[in-house]
Formats: sequence, structure tokens, C-alpha cells
Amino acid sequence: MLYQQLQEMEQILDEKKEYLKDIECCIGFDGFIDMLFRVVRQRESAGRFSAYEEISDFARRIMDSAGKSSDTEIVLQELKLGGNAPIFANALAQTGMHVNCMGSMGFPAVRAPFDTMHERCNCMTVGNPGHTYAFEFNDGKLMFGHVSDMLTLSWEQVRERVGLENLIRAVADSHLIGLVNWNHIHHMVPIVEGMKREIFSRIRPEELALKYFFFDMADISSRKKEDILCMLQCINSLSGYGRTALGLNENEAQIIHSVLGFDTEGCGMEQIMTDIWTSMKLQLLTVHLQKGAMGIQHGVFHEAEGFFVENPVLTTGGGDNFNCGLCMGLILGLELRQCLLLGCLCSSFYVSRGYSANYSDLINHIRKLGFQAA
Repeated sequence: MLYQQLQEMEQILDEKKEYLKDIECCIGFDGFIDMLFRVVRQRESAGRFSAYEEISDFARRIMDSAGKSSDTEIVLQELKLGGNAPIFANALAQTGMHVNCMGSMGFPAVRAPFDTMHERCNCMTVGNPGHTYAFEFNDGKLMFGHVSDMLTLSWEQVRERVGLENLIRAVADSHLIGLVNWNHIHHMVPIVEGMKREIFSRIRPEELALKYFFFDMADISSRKKEDILCMLQCINSLSGYGRTALGLNENEAQIIHSVLGFDTEGCGMEQIMTDIWTSMKLQLLTVHLQKGAMGIQHGVFHEAEGFFVENPVLTTGGGDNFNCGLCMGLILGLELRQCLLLGCLCSSFYVSRGYSANYSDLINHIRKLGFQAA
């Protein structure tokens, strides 16, 4: 079954490889400089060490330090561009699309490492980036963020720094508008209201109706219930303008399920998603898991098998690359099961290689997985 699905996906991508070159997207508004670390379990020599492989092992180390303190060595593996918007935008550009990234990438000018973004990314910076200290493990990651200017980023700042006419053009020409990392953009709701008032009013309703509005809320566990409900109501309000899609991970889905008033204890993910779906006005709801993905469209539940990477090179950004594949599928007009599969393919490539796949990379990745599944 999986072999047939991969063959089908390879054929679709081969047939549509020129289509994405004429597609434009618009993504905003966060940005981080990511510092990726491994946590040393045992230092063997100046050039060799063994790292904690699982979060639970490191958690025991922390618990054992209670009342005694400890000193743990960390090793910087990579310093790279980060944040949901830049990673997502960069991944979309790798597939051949033109992307307007309105991220927090330095102000007044884009700063390193965002100057390494793909040439098909038009970087329109709205503020200074935060910093992420990400500790990588084989079964996940622990991220600690210093948010900086994003906490106070406002619609007025976005409008002034990008320019209203530039904003109108970017949104009008885009097939997909991605509003990501709602957790760290504390004024995202007023920003959306400003977009509705000053941008959407300048675009014909029939054109807006064809656009996808994609949302990734990021880890909202630190936000108040009232804030989360306000975010969800704002997303619902956009359903009257275009096609709304909400992408979550398992933790985010459970939080939203609880905030909406449901008893999450003992609920499977399909039930959690069904409850969220019935409570919101979405065209599409997806949840990406460590070993696959699930989605609901038009009230119908779909599931896709993932491609678990036992020894990941990089997990920070895996969800953004899943979103890239998912949205790529939506833009190509694929069925939801195919969109979920494409998301899993993009994510597994990124996690196993440490960088986003271009079109040729993705086809070769599918062929390799198809050979293994045969």
C-alpha cells in the first residue's frame, strides 16, 4: 500500500514540477536565530563525547540535581536561521515557489544568518529576531526562546516597515498566506484585524475566497485560556474570507481541545481532532505526530503513515517542513491523504539531512523510500 502511494506521489510531482514556479506565498511574522546543542553525557576525549539520546534520560539527570546542583556540558552543533516563518518560507522556496517572508529578521536591515535564505525568498523584515537555544535529542527537542521585539510587534509596525502597498500586492498575488507562531506574536490578533481592515478590503472577495490562510500556533502552553480562545475566534473570523487551515502538533491539539471545554483525558487523537473540527470554522485541520499525520477535511478523517528517523540530524524545524509539504499539496490541488503524505516526506527528509528538500531532492527521497517499501 505504501509503495503504491509513493509511486503515485512521484508521478504527481514529476507531472507538476513546472507548476510551482508561478506560485507565490506570503508568510509572517516571527524570526529566531537558532543555536542547536547536544547535551554531553560523557566526555571521552577533547574531540569525542557521547550525548544524551532521549529527553527522559536528561530529565533524570536534572531531577538528580535537585538540592545538589550540577554542571552539564553542552556542545554547539549549528547556528542557523530559525523561527516558524523563515524556516517555513525557506522550505517553500526550495520547492520552486516565490515567497514573501515578512519575518523578524533584523531591523532596519536583514542580518545574518537570514541573509542565507533561498534566492526565491523576498525578505521583508519587520523587526529584530529572537534567539532559540534548542537542545536536540533523538526523541524530540527542548527549546528555550528569548523572544525580544516580537512580544510588542504591532500592525502599525508591520504596515510601516513593509509598506501598505507592498503588503497589499504580496497578499493579492499569493495563493497561500501563512500566519505562524501565534504564541510569540502577542499582538497577532490586532495584526490580523489590521490586515482585514486595510488589505482584504482592497482585494476582490472572489479572489480572497480562493486563497489558503494557513495557521500554526506553535507551543501555546504558556498562554492564558482567554488568549487562546481569542486566537481561535480570530481564525474563525477569517473563514469568511478564504480557505482556513490549522496545523497543530499533538501537544497543541490537546491544549486547544481542553481550552474549548472538552475532557481530554483518555481521548484518542481522532476524537480530539473531531471535537476541535466541530467547534471551529475550518476547511482543514491537521495534526503532525512523530510517526505520521492526521487530518480532517469536509468532516472526513484521513491518516498518513510517517517515516520515522531513528537517528535524526536535526529536529528543530521538522514541523515547519511538514507544513511545507502539506501546503505544497494543497496548492497543487491534491487530496488530503496525499497532502499529509507529502508533509511527512518533507519532514523526514529535513530531519534526516538537516536541510529542506528541493524538488529533485524530494523525488529522490520518494524513490529511495519506495525501494525500501517494495
